[in-house]
Amino acid sequence: MPWPKAAASGTSAGHWSNWLNDGSKQSDPGRTRQELTETADLEMAAVRAIVEEWEKVDPDGTGKTAAEILQRLELAYSEHDAIRNAVVEIAPPKSGKDLPSARSLGKAFRKIRRRVVGGKFLDARDRKHTLVWFRRWV
Repeated sequence: MPWPKAAASGTSAGHWSNWLNDGSKQSDPGRTRQELTETADLEMAAVRAIVEEWEKVDPDGTGKTAAEILQRLELAYSEHDAIRNAVVEIAPPKSGKDLPSARSLGKAFRKIRRRVVGGKFLDARDRKHTLVWFRRWV
């Protein structure tokens, strides 16, 4: 955005603070902060749901790839509502799809990896150049 032209000396018509305080040129910082907080809260709730409900998609605790998790969510559609909604929150699917791709989910898991929730967190190990995701305790 271009800065306003300076006004004649002694007037405040072109003062920079008038330009910044004009609501049409800059968003309200308080509103922006609130929006960021709401977004962060939704993401944290999704992380919490994934970590808390992990045993439903990995009952034996051996770890699952992103593709295996998605396959499990597709097969038992109604059993995993909380974790399904959380997966969709952190990795929104392409239009027309119910779930994200394995690649998108893997990228989202890398972003939330090792975020501790209730003494537990999501971690991964390499298995033949593919990450296997599992839940660990602190």
